[in-house]
Amino acid sequence: MAARLLAEWDRETPLLVVAGAFHARADVPGTMAAHLRRELDRLEPAMLRYERGRCWSRGREHDVAGPMPSAPIELRLPEATPAVAPGRSR
Repeated sequence: MAARLLAEWDRETPLLVVAGAFHARADVPGTMAAHLRRELDRLEPAMLRYERGRCWSRGREHDVAGPMPSAPIELRLPEATPAVAPGRSR
């Protein structure tokens, strides 16, 4: 994911990349954020923190309650709802 983003981005246009919580962690080797941080010294990971709700991840719904990885930027939101994605049955 990181290699493709770096190959296609012109580095002039401001960019916001959305990835799951695991891949937003720059402190874990092998994540998208860790790969990007090696190339982009101004990378600032952010984490969404929901008070309640569910999300769609790894082929099923998950409760979002509980701890999330820390990040320099945190966006607090009241409730998560699962995304509607192509190929996903409801």
